[in-house]
Amino acid sequence: MNRSVQKIVDQVYVSGCLGKSKRQRDLLTYLLKENRAGRLEKIKEYNIAVDVLGRAANFNSVTDSIVRAEMRRLRNNLSLFNGGSQDMQLEIPRAHYEVIITNRVRAQPYSLIKSYIQPIVMASSAMALIASLALVNNPQQQSLAVASDCSSTVPNVDVVNSGSLSDLQLYVDKIIQSSLSQYSNIQFVNNIQACTESGTPSFTLDYMVFEKNDMYSVALTAYYERPSQVVGFANMNGIITEPNNKDDLYYSIVKAVGDFAKPYGEIPQYAVTKNWAVEEIASNYKCIIAMYDSYVSDSSEDYSRALSCLTRSSQSKFATLDNKGGLALSYIVQHRKTRNSSTEDPMLEAQKLIDSSGDEWIQSAEMTMAKILYEVDRPDYNAERLKAVMNIAEKNYSENPHILIIVAGYAGFKLGDWERAIHLSTQILLIHSETDDSVFSVRAAFELVKSQSDVDLSVCLLAYSENSLFSNLLVNSCARRVQNVEWIKRTDDNLIRLGYSNTDKRVNYIQSRQYAQKFSDAFVSSVQLSVN
Repeated sequence: MNRSVQKIVDQVYVSGCLGKSKRQRDLLTYLLKENRAGRLEKIKEYNIAVDVLGRAANFNSVTDSIVRAEMRRLRNNLSLFNGGSQDMQLEIPRAHYEVIITNRVRAQPYSLIKSYIQPIVMASSAMALIASLALVNNPQQQSLAVASDCSSTVPNVDVVNSGSLSDLQLYVDKIIQSSLSQYSNIQFVNNIQACTESGTPSFTLDYMVFEKNDMYSVALTAYYERPSQVVGFANMNGIITEPNNKDDLYYSIVKAVGDFAKPYGEIPQYAVTKNWAVEEIASNYKCIIAMYDSYVSDSSEDYSRALSCLTRSSQSKFATLDNKGGLALSYIVQHRKTRNSSTEDPMLEAQKLIDSSGDEWIQSAEMTMAKILYEVDRPDYNAERLKAVMNIAEKNYSENPHILIIVAGYAGFKLGDWERAIHLSTQILLIHSETDDSVFSVRAAFELVKSQSDVDLSVCLLAYSENSLFSNLLVNSCARRVQNVEWIKRTDDNLIRLGYSNTDKRVNYIQSRQYAQKFSDAFVSSVQLSVN
């Protein structure tokens, strides 16, 4: 089927995957037109920046990553389009500007793995994909565009595999690449050799897939510069033919990649021990790790050090969106009175940082989290606006547990969408290697909402934290529902110690939080229940 460029762009735009971004629409139009005109080899990062994205003639790709950011965003958006398109698939291979158009044919049910990856890799485009991957693994045939994918502010990470491209390997490769793209504190590249002059540490995530009969074994190894410098590894095994184990493999890979790539994961922690070309860039990168460390320690001193670091890094000429997003998050924490204020109006400072990112906030995980929290707390709160922001965040970071935790929490507590909240909390437990009380709080809150009598106290107890006001109120409410005297007394004692000795004060606290009405009503009625 031969479609015009305009018809293709219109079909993608109508799908909604590009949002309202004129940049994304213009970029897709430009790439399609240049492809059709046979000028593929003439597409350069500079041309895109100046001709499409409106940058000045003195554009410098070393200090301005807009093209890389918009290309990554377009690839992600086209993946969303492909998931819903019934007749056409659009794919832009990493490190290339060619738009591969494939007419989609409905898959026949022939094997678990093939049917699972069919929406991503059609049989008619498999050879094109293999050819592009062969180019990626051959430095002599790399286009100059590869080098433009390298980052000069965060570690670069490549993905390689040993063996032929079987269906299972294609499936594993797709999951690994997708999972790496969830973390803005690292840069996924297709050829790490092209990044030797980037000035930041380079890592490789090597994977091997073994298949025998119906069994599979997948081994992941992350190393620095060469295979002998192992940073971390993970192994997973299962049965190919069982659908549940298909999910097990997916979640296991996402979890393992997250442990490698997340801001305090094995790759970032290792990276800060190595030499960087510019010390200021290395110092800026350490600020994000310091921020997460302060969350874990819950120490005022650690928070102050992280805040000071983020403030300095955000004013640096090498500041990343993660630096600014981390600082915006810190200001919102101050606004919520959980930390002492370092400025007269923390929310105003957070707003300035978020606004400065324009429509590129979604390119940074830290800025995305700040954006959601700001929408929750802003004086002119609007539920539809919050919902729209969280929808964008979930689509772009569907495998990032930190963002999903925030989306799940506010979907339930603020918007009252408990079906979405529980669905996401279940996914988080499968892809997050750490225990997070926020996830259990969502599930405990749902126990109060779903029924006036049928409350599973064991679910609520998973959210228990001795020194948390909200946690004690939540568990106390669940315990009162089932008249569990032991837990009523324990949480009452904690609440008295925390300054909430009487029911009126507890009710006032709940009502001041402005939760979704159904949860607020259930919460209030539960804390008011007397002990029989």
